[in-house]
Amino acid sequence: MVYHTKVQRLSHLNLFLFEVLMITVMENNFHMIFYFAPVFLFLLGAIFVHYKLKIKDQSLVYQVILFDKLIYEKEVHLDEVKHVKLKRVGWKTKCAIIHVTKELFSRERFVRDS
Repeated sequence: MVYHTKVQRLSHLNLFLFEVLMITVMENNFHMIFYFAPVFLFLLGAIFVHYKLKIKDQSLVYQVILFDKLIYEKEVHLDEVKHVKLKRVGWKTKCAIIHVTKELFSRERFVRDS
C-alpha cells in the first residue's frame, strides 16, 4: 500500500512569485540578489518535493522525492514504530501520523493514494 503527503504548494508558489518580484525590483542593487538567491532556490525545491510511504509486510519505507528523483529513503521495521495516529484532515480525507522512536520523520502526515 502506498501513501503520499500533500504539500501546501499554493503557499510556496505565492512566496516564490514574491521572490521573483523582489529580484526584479532589486535590479539596481546587484548585491541584494545574493540574499534572495538561497531563498529562491529553497522555495523552488519546496514546490516540487513530495513524500511517499510504502507499507510492506514487516517494514515501512519512507521516501523523499524531488523532481521525480529519489533523494532520501529510509526503511523502518515495525518494532521501531511507537504508535500511529489516524485522523481526519478534511470532510472525506483521512491521514495517518506515524511516531517513530528516534527518527527524522517521526511526525509526518500521509494520505492514501486514490
